[in-house]
Amino acid sequence: MSGIGRVSVIPPRASGLVFTVLLVAAGCGDGGDGATPATPPGPAPTPTPQPSATISFREVTTPVPEGAAAEVGIRYRTANLSVPITLQVEASGGTASEDDYVLSAESLEVPAGSGTTGELTLGLNAVEDASFAEGDETLILSVQPPAGSNVRVDGSLEVVIAEAGVTPCPGVRVSGEPPVLADDWDSVPTVETESATIRLTLETEAAAAGVVFDWVGPYRDYHHAAAWNPSFRTRNVDPVTPLDQNLVHWSFEATAAGVRHTFEFEWLAHLEAGFRFRSEGGDCVGEPEAVCTGAGCELRP
Repeated sequence: MSGIGRVSVIPPRASGLVFTVLLVAAGCGDGGDGATPATPPGPAPTPTPQPSATISFREVTTPVPEGAAAEVGIRYRTANLSVPITLQVEASGGTASEDDYVLSAESLEVPAGSGTTGELTLGLNAVEDASFAEGDETLILSVQPPAGSNVRVDGSLEVVIAEAGVTPCPGVRVSGEPPVLADDWDSVPTVETESATIRLTLETEAAAAGVVFDWVGPYRDYHHAAAWNPSFRTRNVDPVTPLDQNLVHWSFEATAAGVRHTFEFEWLAHLEAGFRFRSEGGDCVGEPEAVCTGAGCELRP
């Protein structure tokens, strides 16, 4: 039969409804591929501000003998330092006291700049005092930037103040190791003390050929009837007041400058032992004494 065409089985009004349902179905579910829709990325984290300057010491540790000076180097690198900053110098920790050193400044200034490097210097003098045979002492140096500044400080500096001895007379040097204490008197109940043992070095130059030394003490007093006099009162040296110590070692050797004596002796720790120096030419003013007890040694004018 001519004129026969395609006949729609869906009513016109229903066809629009089916098309709409298909569109809604296409927009639901997992998008057709089974994958969950990606979550949009959050805001990027705020970058950590970079330091405007970095400070560090040139060395980690440095030795300075007593009586000598040293130059401490403090390096800086600026990133975006718009104004100069002042670093406060601090000394703390260690075994040295404030009397053992002198600093040339209490603060240092880092100049403003960006991408620049440089080095600041701090002077340190190690003081030679009357104490000797005390061993090396230590000191920790650090620098502190202003509060709230974006400046990074890397590390600190350990300064070792080396024991250098004392000079009782021109051309004479006395040094040593710290005294070592021991309780060796358990069998003698009348002696409530310890023994001290020390090793000292006495160096003389040729210019000090006229200087002589003798023992300060201790001397044991036999003038009384008792064989043991615990008072140990100092007496003039005579046949009945001998030097009361145990001389463990005494040697001497020639040096390029003169003579070096090495002593090791033991005595009662609460008493004084050591040397007195004299010279006929007057080089040793006041006959100074290098005296030790179990607590330490000092030079007395």
